Amino acid sequence: MRVAGAAARRGGRAGCPQALAAAIRAGQTPLVLGFCRALSPAAVPTPEAGLELAQEIARFATRLRLPHGRNGAWKSHLELLEAAAVLLEHVAPELASEALQAQARRDLARLRRMCGTVRRPAARDPSGSPDHEERASVS
Repeated sequence: MRVAGAAARRGGRAGCPQALAAAIRAGQTPLVLGFCRALSPAAVPTPEAGLELAQEIARFATRLRLPHGRNGAWKSHLELLEAAAVLLEHVAPELASEALQAQARRDLARLRRMCGTVRRPAARDPSGSPDHEERASVS
């Protein structure tokens, strides 16, 4: 725990990725959550480092997942998965190679499925009319 705190003090906002990684290694869920809330994608030195950090956050969140009711572990699990997904959304387009971009897209899809926030296209009515919902509410 002292390692994560020291990394945060040493680097300020720029030290947040290092402090986050140290908190993950130490297994300190409250610190990890705090650093994830404060983490700005701009603070990550390279997109590749952002990809690696997002993967670390996701692995840590997966360890928290069971049991659901243990001291808010499920809520922490979902919050960490969302933080990793947000980081991946920002760094994926900036990754140098197509292979890394594909890996980031796969990881992002997996995280979204785990969070239950898969983005699906809006439902359309069978006639194809875009104002179906408006007509349905007027009737």
